[in-house]
Parts: sequence; structure tokens; C-alpha cells
Amino acid sequence: MYLRIAFETGLKKATVGRYEKVFEIGQDFRNEGSDPSHLQEFTQVEHYAVYRNYEDNMRFTEKMLDYVFDTMQLPRTLKVKDKEGVEKEVTFKTPFARIDYTKGVSEASGIDITKYGMDDADALRTELKAKGIEFE
Repeated sequence: MYLRIAFETGLKKATVGRYEKVFEIGQDFRNEGSDPSHLQEFTQVEHYAVYRNYEDNMRFTEKMLDYVFDTMQLPRTLKVKDKEGVEKEVTFKTPFARIDYTKGVSEASGIDITKYGMDDADALRTELKAKGIEFE
């Protein structure tokens, strides 16, 4: 028996096989530990469409969530627990904020990641360590 971790491979094969828009809703399993914010087994929806860029996908995802929340008459703000079990509010009000990745990393860490290339992993690790930034 095998537990699936993602739909990605099958869906991408379908787009190569000339299906222009594909999606799947189903169960996934990831053995990454468990806490109030993260279950190892979960249901997800994944979708792909050829000829779309990331901006098209952001708009589609917002429209899809609007449809789901409106059709099911769900509140747009939900309470969820973080890793420590503290309850937080998460809002699904659209449009979502668009955050520039490199600017966000710079603001959060003070590191300009644009100055690093493919062969600069050791230098980046050194700068992270110097700033006291640690992660697994």
C-alpha cells in the first residue's frame, strides 16, 4: 500500500496529454509531524491550466474561493489553531495581498537574496548564521 503525497505528477501528465484544464480533490499524506495547525492526512484541491501564468492562477484561485465561500454560505473569517494551539483568525476575503518574494525576504531577514547565485549556497548559509537565522 502506498500513501500519495501529491496529485502533481498525474495532473501535469494530463496537461501534456492535451487536457488544457485539470483538477483533483482528494486525500494526501505527508509524514512531517503533527500539531494543531498541521495534520498528516488532509484533503486538498490542486489545479493546473495550460497557457496560464502565476497571476492568472492567483485570480482563478480567488474566484474559486469566492465561489466556494458564497455557495456554501461560509464566513470569510475562520478561527484556526497555530502550532502551539493558540487560536488565530484567518481571513479569506479577496483580493489577497500580492507580496513580492525577494522584497518580503529582505524585509523579514535583512538579506538581499538577489545577490546570490546557484553556486553561492555556502555564502548564503554564512550570512543567515551571522544574522542568527536558523531553520531545519
